[in-house]
Amino acid sequence: MPQKIVNSEEEAFQFFYGDDIKQFRNQKDFDQCFMYSKEDPDKLGVAYQINNKIIGMAGCNENGKYCCEIGINILPNYRKQGLATKLIQKLTAEIMKADMDRIPVARTEFSHTESLNAFINAGYKLGWTAISFEKEE
Repeated sequence: MPQKIVNSEEEAFQFFYGDDIKQFRNQKDFDQCFMYSKEDPDKLGVAYQINNKIIGMAGCNENGKYCCEIGINILPNYRKQGLATKLIQKLTAEIMKADMDRIPVARTEFSHTESLNAFINAGYKLGWTAISFEKEE
């Protein structure tokens, strides 16, 4: 059953940097936030908590020389209330503040309209689309 997010003193945003991110490696609720890759290391994450329980998180990892890719998860009962947009905005502001010399980007399936809308509502613009095919064996 969906639960309404109510602003209170018991809610908080918390940032995670570098090695602090590793604690989320086996948490399936937040499997889109971080890559845990040596080639594209995770740099930064932000979680939203209510009563010390994380209900949403966004994270970024290096993606090539010039980009950092953002991933996000919101627990199902807290979706469609604007939390994803807030997390994206907080994370983006922290990326810019940290002067990582990287452009924040997001990648999602075109059919994932909730994710697309969250990024658009956070101020992102659709930059490119890709259609691919696989050879049948």
